[in-house]
Amino acid sequence: MRRRDFINAIIGSAAGWPVVAFAQGSITPTQAQQTNKLPRIAFLTSTSPENSPTADGFRQGLHDLGYVEGRNVTVEWRWSRGKSELFPAFVAEMVRLNVDVIVVANNLAGLAAHNSTKTIPIVFSSGMQDGIASGFIESLARPGGNITGLVS
Repeated sequence: MRRRDFINAIIGSAAGWPVVAFAQGSITPTQAQQTNKLPRIAFLTSTSPENSPTADGFRQGLHDLGYVEGRNVTVEWRWSRGKSELFPAFVAEMVRLNVDVIVVANNLAGLAAHNSTKTIPIVFSSGMQDGIASGFIESLARPGGNITGLVS
């Protein structure tokens, strides 16, 4: 799959927050149900479930694309509630769970994911700082590796 197709498939939704369709192949919600394997998305954020505009936008984007959590997609939510030291353990757990894609809502979650896996696609939201300056990507034209996303 071309990087541009991948980005178009996973990024969009309310207020510019990323929405992940699927990292491996273009599969519709109906196809996901037929395969009996729900795509698994990890979502890592420093907020809490009660106060997360990023997660709210993500949920809305999934809904807009026809994905219903528990029916045709699984989301592994991890909320650090301001404790960034939890991110490495969250990512290690997601690697063990063999998620299809990891969505990170900030640089610290992105750094933990970047340091833990070179194979699972990582998507960062517009809440991230500059991906080049942060060392997550080589350049905007050729990001390289397994990270993609938006920068505000």
